[in-house]
Amino acid sequence: MKGKLEQMLRDLNDAAEAKHGYVQRAALARGLRVDVLVNSGNTYLQISRRGEWPSDQEWRIVLRDFPYKPPVTTPIRKMHDGRKFLTANWETPQKFVLDIPYRSDGEDAASVEETTI
Repeated sequence: MKGKLEQMLRDLNDAAEAKHGYVQRAALARGLRVDVLVNSGNTYLQISRRGEWPSDQEWRIVLRDFPYKPPVTTPIRKMHDGRKFLTANWETPQKFVLDIPYRSDGEDAASVEETTI
């Protein structure tokens, strides 16, 4: 199961990074919903369910399987229109492409790795 959730969260985060300002949403088991939004240098994550709070364990599992380790672990509880939310936001990590600064064969430097910090 971890592999499916991990991939789903990666897809949500990638889509949120590609479409700044638009919420990316996925439905999980037992009515749980995951929303990811990237906007103005911040990432917003929330899990919610209609009529019942998501559990602390569900929150920990989503954080565990998120594509990178979020710097936030304690969610804020919110209610809106019959849904109960656990939500957090943090500064979006920047991605850098590392280049080889010098090649002995005289060719231009080539991108070798993308890393998130």
